[in-house]
Amino acid sequence: MVQTEQILQKRYQLRQTLGHNASCQTWLAQDIRIQERVVVKLLTFCDQVQWDNVRLFEREAQVLKQLNHPKIPQYRDYFCIDDQMLWFGLVQQYIPGSSLKELLALGKTFSEQEVRAIAQQVLNILVYLHSLSPPVLHRDIKPSNLIWGTPPETKLRSNIVVEIDAGTRGRGDAETINPTEYQFPFPPYQGGAGGGFPEHEGTGEVYLVDFGAVQDRAAAEGATFTVVGTYGYAPLEQLGGRATPASDLYALGATLIHLLTGVAPADLPQQKGRIQFADRVRLNPGFVRWIEKLTEPNLSQRFRSANEALEALLENQMTSVAITHPKPSNSRIQLKKSPTQLQIRIPVRWRRALTHPKQLAVGVGLGFWLWFGGGFALRTINVNLDWLGLYLVAWLIFGILYAGWLMLPAFGETTIYFNHQFFQIEWRLLGFCLRQQRGSTLAIDQVFKSETHGLFNRKSPEVTLAVGVQEYIFGGFDPPLTHTECYWLMEEIKNWLGLR
Repeated sequence: MVQTEQILQKRYQLRQTLGHNASCQTWLAQDIRIQERVVVKLLTFCDQVQWDNVRLFEREAQVLKQLNHPKIPQYRDYFCIDDQMLWFGLVQQYIPGSSLKELLALGKTFSEQEVRAIAQQVLNILVYLHSLSPPVLHRDIKPSNLIWGTPPETKLRSNIVVEIDAGTRGRGDAETINPTEYQFPFPPYQGGAGGGFPEHEGTGEVYLVDFGAVQDRAAAEGATFTVVGTYGYAPLEQLGGRATPASDLYALGATLIHLLTGVAPADLPQQKGRIQFADRVRLNPGFVRWIEKLTEPNLSQRFRSANEALEALLENQMTSVAITHPKPSNSRIQLKKSPTQLQIRIPVRWRRALTHPKQLAVGVGLGFWLWFGGGFALRTINVNLDWLGLYLVAWLIFGILYAGWLMLPAFGETTIYFNHQFFQIEWRLLGFCLRQQRGSTLAIDQVFKSETHGLFNRKSPEVTLAVGVQEYIFGGFDPPLTHTECYWLMEEIKNWLGLR
């Protein structure tokens, strides 16, 4: 039984326990040779320890030897101790900071910007791991295995982690590898093309730790397998022994959901295998869609690679600078937006109505009718109030009412409102609500410019929101939007929704 202040391998002095279970202990220790802190993980070989646990630990050590990425703890040392019990030791770089699980337990709430930055950094790591030959799969991404590191200016770059695992790998004296003499077989991570993207600024550095469930080769057909991963974070194909790079993407998505909602994914409701979380958060709809694609239960509907997921995330982040059609200088349309709401108001446009062909034709016709028909009707009435005079008066009244009906839309206004749950289109005339439509914001598939045929076969531009086979259209209220206004509104809505 190890104790505080005990020195292992004449080098690693145990200082403080960090965690433990029936067979495994994790200690904070001091490397007295270089006077820096380390972490020691102990796995006792006893009746409670299965051979698979030993095999996984040895695989972890072997894989870590091959990795060289700034956001993965570096391999330093591996040894065995035979002292009444058999132990294995694995030494890694120490990462000062707190796990995301610890931060959640302390009540930290993660903003959308922070979660995006975490996602980007983890995806950069996965791009590196999955690009190795064969691909390295972590298989246990979750908040407790992601460390939010301290700022670079306070970080101890040469700190070390030690993991000790009691197993069956030979008895006798410990075998030590000098980390300074070890040569990495894989080239170091460089970033850039084929190796991820620049990191998101303004957020703490995130490290991926605990490669105890790592897989570095594809499972053989029909072979037995050890179920690894954590319930709620591991996808079905992984629990069935068929993990792929997309399995790590699912675990990342489930982790992001935990950070955003504060609830473990296993405790959230599911519908057809999909984690239901959108109603608990206020996020950009495009980011919600992106997370939903990460956590698709159907493997074929997920992102195919970490690179593809990262490109989609960055595309969604950069849509705010992708407006190619700015607001027309003479437009009176009002647009207000925030991360949680988008509101568009198309006000009364009676001035434009005076020059619009339809209203202009109605106005000219009405004027002619009043001048000719009205004058003739009055003369007829003055001469003899017979059926012809009454008939002309009736037609005059009908003409005035009909012209007024055609002119009324010029005094209408349209309001379009979006939040993360629903959108609403409302048409009002002289302060009264004429019509209202509602739909699900997350269900919007496309936003595009459409056209309708009006008077004299004139094409009037509109904006269409497509929700499956159903379409929600606005902008055709006479006088209609201009083509430039349609393109501007279409891009603003797509931008806010995160649609490509």
